[in-house]
Amino acid sequence: MAYSDKDYFLSKINAEELNNLTGDDDNNLSSAISSSDSLIDSYLTNAVEVLPLDPVPDMIKQISYDIAVFYLHDRIQYSD
Repeated sequence: MAYSDKDYFLSKINAEELNNLTGDDDNNLSSAISSSDSLIDSYLTNAVEVLPLDPVPDMIKQISYDIAVFYLHDRIQYSD
């Protein structure tokens, strides 16, 4: 279970911006979300017994989105 997903991204940015970030490849989005969620879980390991969180708090969704956007920008920064 991912903390954020494509629908959550599309509630924050439009499809054109998302396609620019992902290269129109949902695998790039999935990879960024997976990396983001792994980072979140690594911080939560000492505080929470059961991961991933279910239900996912809104703040964790936002953090997952923010980190994934960073990873997506990092992926394209040298090509643009």
